[in-house]
Amino acid sequence: MDPVAEEWEAQALCKLGLKVPDSTAECPEDDLLKFSVQFSRSLGDEFGTTISADVPLLGAAICGVVVYVAFMLSRRDSVYASVGLSFVVVTIVGLSYIAGMGLGAFFGLLNNNLNNNIPFLLLGLGVDDAFVLAGEFLRAKQLNPKATPEECAVQAVQYGGVSILITSLTDAMAFLVGSMTVLPALGWFCAFAGIGIIFCFLLQITVFLPCLVLNQRRIEAGRYDFLCCFKARDAHDYDHPNGCCGVCCTGMQTDILARLMNRFAKFIVKPAVTIVTLVFFASLLGAGIAGTTKMYKDFKLEWFVPDNSYLNDFYQLNDQ
Repeated sequence: MDPVAEEWEAQALCKLGLKVPDSTAECPEDDLLKFSVQFSRSLGDEFGTTISADVPLLGAAICGVVVYVAFMLSRRDSVYASVGLSFVVVTIVGLSYIAGMGLGAFFGLLNNNLNNNIPFLLLGLGVDDAFVLAGEFLRAKQLNPKATPEECAVQAVQYGGVSILITSLTDAMAFLVGSMTVLPALGWFCAFAGIGIIFCFLLQITVFLPCLVLNQRRIEAGRYDFLCCFKARDAHDYDHPNGCCGVCCTGMQTDILARLMNRFAKFIVKPAVTIVTLVFFASLLGAGIAGTTKMYKDFKLEWFVPDNSYLNDFYQLNDQ
């Protein structure tokens, strides 16, 4: 950092009619001359502004995932709703990120801007693991309605636990192997991501699974989702939901997706459809192989600069 030089460049850019981020100075453009410049701080200013503009999207993405998980884990029923579990999933992702970053820092790894992508990675992986465990838990309950929540949890780990173990292990190994790259920042990112994935798996087994048991106990006790201190007056049936909060979406069929997938499965295994499917994906594979022969590596730093940046004008004129 050289604050004196940065301030000098900020004032120089202002004289040329170009305003730096977070500046309150008035920087009018010249009436006769148009300047195309590149200062030492230019790339950092323009690239940083772009990243800062994307930060609100992270919060929107997290909120969207919470809503999505709530819909996928829940039923249209005030008792069988599992909105609380969606917040557990997001909390696990946050804890995985914190634990991975903390342990990585303890090992001497350095933080960098690439690590801002790790929460998105863990969010997708954590949600997928939660769906697998919740699906196996529900399957165990449907196969044996008299099974206790603890027995359902055992069945969920027996089958779903193996699945998320394999995916988490392969993903973690891929990133940890990638940490051996000669590029320091990329290596640190891969190491942080690999550690975070390991913690995500451990927290799914040690936190989300017990929460599934607690949620099932709440359901069997006839208590509401968030207002678990209150019990429903009427009995609730999984196959006949009473609607959202008991007032809307009542009477709607709940097995639409299951019936559609059942029909699709019967359709896709027909001999003629199977042949068409094989031919289609064989053609897709051939097109992909042909496309890889036309690939080439290229990199330009200006690709990280917004289109409306004054730096792009400089780069275009410089190329000319």
